[in-house]
Amino acid sequence: MLAVMTKAEIKKAVLELPVEERAEVAQAIWDSIPSEEEARLLPLYDWQREALGEALEDLERNPDSGIPVKEAMGQIRDEVSRRS
Repeated sequence: MLAVMTKAEIKKAVLELPVEERAEVAQAIWDSIPSEEEARLLPLYDWQREALGEALEDLERNPDSGIPVKEAMGQIRDEVSRRS
C-alpha cells in the first residue's frame, strides 16, 4: 500500500537529500509547471522584458550566435560545480 506524505514530510525528506539531488527535484518540479502558469506566477519586470527583447533581436540578426538551452544549462551546471 502506498503511503501519502504531507507537504511537511515531503519538504523534510527533500531537504535531507544531497545538494545535487535537491537540484534535480527542484528542476523536475519547475519543469512540471506549464508555461502559462509560470508567466502568471513570475511576471517579468520591464527591464527584464527589454533585455529579453534585445537578446531576441540579436539572435534574429545573428542566428548562428546562440547555443541550445540544454548546452547552456550544462555549461552553467559545470561552472557551478567547478566553483563549489
